[in-house]
Amino acid sequence: MSGKLSRLPLARVAMVAIVACLALFALAGCDAATGPTGDSLVGVWSSSGGDGFTVTDTTYSYEYGGIEQYAGEIANNPDLSAESGYIVMRITRRLNSWDPEVGKYVAVHWKDFSGDGMSESNAYKAGSAYNSGMDTLAAAEAEYTVANGYFGIYGEYLREE
Repeated sequence: MSGKLSRLPLARVAMVAIVACLALFALAGCDAATGPTGDSLVGVWSSSGGDGFTVTDTTYSYEYGGIEQYAGEIANNPDLSAESGYIVMRITRRLNSWDPEVGKYVAVHWKDFSGDGMSESNAYKAGSAYNSGMDTLAAAEAEYTVANGYFGIYGEYLREE
């Protein structure tokens, strides 16, 4: 009987250690694609004007008034923790005929990323035939740049979650 009693405290210590490790793993293993990290654009963003967007590791979705206007799969390989950059996406859904066309590639540009805030702009240039999208990723990356006159108006966005 004394052998059983001496093993009992060891079993309790082992059980506590296992539970503690599982708890730490659960906290550290949160899915970055659905939760904010503070050092990445991944998360939900909104402006005081009623619009916003959601970025995951693989998708971008733009909303106005809580209603998704368009969404797409991120097609380029942006550094989502950089101070500025471009997300080029292939549109998979749109609500209105004036939104980018499904199957086309469009871009957004962000700058002044601070972790909890940033400036962001959709690709638009007055008079451009490409405001509704480009046929290929390469064409979109070449066309949609600040130097080409796109991204003239930026909104200010704060992280929601």
